[in-house]
Amino acid sequence: MAQRSARRVTRLRLLYSLGTTLTVSVLAAVLVALPTTDPESTATRSFPEAPPATLAQSALTAAESAAATGGVDARIAILDRRNDHLATTDSATTPTLSASLVKLVVVVDILDRRREEGLAIGARDVQLITRALSVSDDQAMNELWTRFDGMGAIGRVAGRLGLEGIAPPPDVDYWGQATITASSTATLLDYVLEMPPPDRDLVIAALASAPPVAADGFAQDFGLLAPGLTDAVAAKQGWMCCVDDSAQLHSAGVIGPHGRFVVVVLGRLDPTADWEPARNQVSHIASAAGQVLLADDSPRLDWLPAVHLAAAA
Repeated sequence: MAQRSARRVTRLRLLYSLGTTLTVSVLAAVLVALPTTDPESTATRSFPEAPPATLAQSALTAAESAAATGGVDARIAILDRRNDHLATTDSATTPTLSASLVKLVVVVDILDRRREEGLAIGARDVQLITRALSVSDDQAMNELWTRFDGMGAIGRVAGRLGLEGIAPPPDVDYWGQATITASSTATLLDYVLEMPPPDRDLVIAALASAPPVAADGFAQDFGLLAPGLTDAVAAKQGWMCCVDDSAQLHSAGVIGPHGRFVVVVLGRLDPTADWEPARNQVSHIASAAGQVLLADDSPRLDWLPAVHLAAAA
C-alpha cells in the first residue's frame, strides 16, 4: 500500500460568487500549496474494514439510523483517511446508476492521461471540466464524453484503481446510466486527494465551488451540500429519473479539516416520488454522519484550493 505523504497545509481561502452560470478563472494559483504528493502515492490504496467503535463506524451507524425512515434506499460508504478505516452498508457494493457522479470518473481519466500519456488539454477543456463538476453542466459533460472517450474512461479508471461494480452505460448516448458503487466512489475520491497537486486542486476547487442551483435548474444544495453541515466540503451531486423503474439522488464528497473524511450516499427511490422529501432524507443522512465525524475537529477551509469564481456575463 502506498504511503500517504505528510499533510502540510497552508491556510487558503475559497472565494466564490454564486450565479446560474459560473466560469472558473483558474489562476496559476490553482496549483496551490496543499500537501505535496509523491507521484507514486497515486496508486490505489486498500482500506481495512472499520472495526467497531471507530469514528467511521460510529458515523455509519448514525447515517443508517437516519436512513431507516423515508423512501430513499441509501447505499453508504464512509472513509476516515487518517487511519484508512472504511465503514459501509451491506449495499455499498451494489452497482447503482451513477447519474452525474460519472462526470468525476471521466475527469479523473482525462487528468491521468494528461499526466501519464501527454494528452493535450487546453484552457477550454479546463473550463468544461470545472463546469461539469461544479454546476453539473450536462452540455459540458457531453463534450468531454465525446472528445475524450468517456465510454473507455470508465474501464480505464476501474482497471487503474481496481474498482468493482463500475461499468459503462449500455448505450453510449446515455452516460448517466453508467454504474458505480458507494465503495468504489469512496475509493475514487480518496484517489483524487492523492493525485499530484495540479490535478487534485483542479478537481477539488470545482467540487468546492458547487452553487446551490445546478445548470439545469435542479437544487443541488442537499446531502453534503445542504446548508449548515460544514463549510469545509467538496462534493459531487447526482440526480436522475426514470431508468430501471427508479430515480437516483446521490451526494458524495470530502468533508472535515484537511479533507479527512470521504462520505458517499447513493440514493435510489421510486420514480414517482417527490424530489423534496428525498432531498431532505439524503440531507438528514449526511448530517447524521457529519455530526459524528466533525464533533472533535473544527471544520476549516485551509485544505481547499484557492479559486476565484465569477458569474459569466
